[in-house]
Amino acid sequence: MTTTATRTKKEVQIVARYQFKNDARKVAYRVHSSDGRKEYTCFLFDGKATSCECPARKPCYHMIQLEQREQERAEQEAKVNRVVESDITQHVEDDITVNAIRNGKIVQVYWNELTDGEREEAVHNICFNEYYY
Repeated sequence: MTTTATRTKKEVQIVARYQFKNDARKVAYRVHSSDGRKEYTCFLFDGKATSCECPARKPCYHMIQLEQREQERAEQEAKVNRVVESDITQHVEDDITVNAIRNGKIVQVYWNELTDGEREEAVHNICFNEYYY
């Protein structure tokens, strides 16, 4: 009679997720060890696991599962951003006015009346604080 060993799949237990303010591509996860007694830090860069403090052979199950979770998180975040952006655009676009130069004069114009070139310039001015008064 032979016996076969069955392995239970380990599931990563996340304690916390940290995203670096100065570079949002850098993420650190604090995770429990498989026995729940210790905590390790696992680092990801641009969605790819780069290291884990656990003593297991790399890539460990923490790294593999955290990459998957980070990808799911990024997809969900992108989906939410698309919904929010489209919702905001349809409700607010008619109400936004910006300063534009027309015939050498600065005038207020509704966003939806701007040409593509004027919109691009307006976005640039807003991003770089170059407002016309």
